Amino acid sequence: MTTKRHRLTVALLLGALAATLTGCIWFRLLALKNQLAEFDRYVKVDESRGLALQFVKPVVRDSDVREFLEVDPTCKSTNGTQQTWSWTFEKVPNATNAEPNQFNLTFETSFENGKLNRFAIPDRFLAIVPKWFVLGVFRSLGNAKIDKSKRSAQASLTLDPKEAIRPLTKTEVTQLLGQPFEITESKQGFVWRYRHRLRSPSIPAGQHLEAVTKITVAKDSEKLKAMQLNYTGHRLTLSFDEPEAKPKK
Repeated sequence: MTTKRHRLTVALLLGALAATLTGCIWFRLLALKNQLAEFDRYVKVDESRGLALQFVKPVVRDSDVREFLEVDPTCKSTNGTQQTWSWTFEKVPNATNAEPNQFNLTFETSFENGKLNRFAIPDRFLAIVPKWFVLGVFRSLGNAKIDKSKRSAQASLTLDPKEAIRPLTKTEVTQLLGQPFEITESKQGFVWRYRHRLRSPSIPAGQHLEAVTKITVAKDSEKLKAMQLNYTGHRLTLSFDEPEAKPKK
C-alpha cells in the first residue's frame, strides 16, 4: 500500500513596495536566501519560548527591515549592542464581541550591531501554524525559485502524512485566536477571517496597517485547505494539495 504524501506550495509575493527596493537590499535578501539553503549551518533554532531563529552570520540590516515594511515597530529596546524591535498586532474584535488583549500577536526582530540576528514568533501564532511547519517553510525558501521581474519567490515542500496539519474545528480556532471578525461561505469551504492592526508610532491617527488572516476549511470534512496572510500587500499563501495520481501503465 502506497502512503500518500501531501505537497505544500508556499508562495511569498511581495507587494508594490518590492519594486522600490534598492539593488543592495535585494542583494542582501538573496544572501539570506542562500543561507537558508544551508539552514543547519547558518540558523540556530531556539524553542525555549515560542520559536526563535538565530542567524549565525547576519546579513540583513535594520534599515532593510524598516524600508521593506515602511513602518516603525511598536517599540524598541536596547541592551548594549543588541536592539530588539517588537511588532504588536492588536486584534480587531467583531461587532458583538470585546475580548482582552491576550489575543494580540507580538513578533520580535533583534539586531546585533545593526544586523538582523534573531526573529521570534509567539506561541499563539504557533498554535495555528506548528513549529515544524514554520521551520519547513524557512528551509524551503532556501531553494525558492526567484522571479526577478515580479520580485517574488515560490517554494515547495512535501509533508509526511504523519506530520500533516490536523484540520482545526471552529472551537479550536476560537480558543487560539478568539472570535473571528467574520465567518463566510465560499465555493472552497468556510472562511474564518481575522483582522489585526499593527500598533506603531509612525502610523498617523485614524489610519491603520492591517494583517488579515483567512483560514479556509472544506465544507464536507473541515479539512484545512488554505491559509492566507496579507500584510499591506505582502502576501503569504499556503495551499494544500494532494499530489495528482500517476496514470496506470
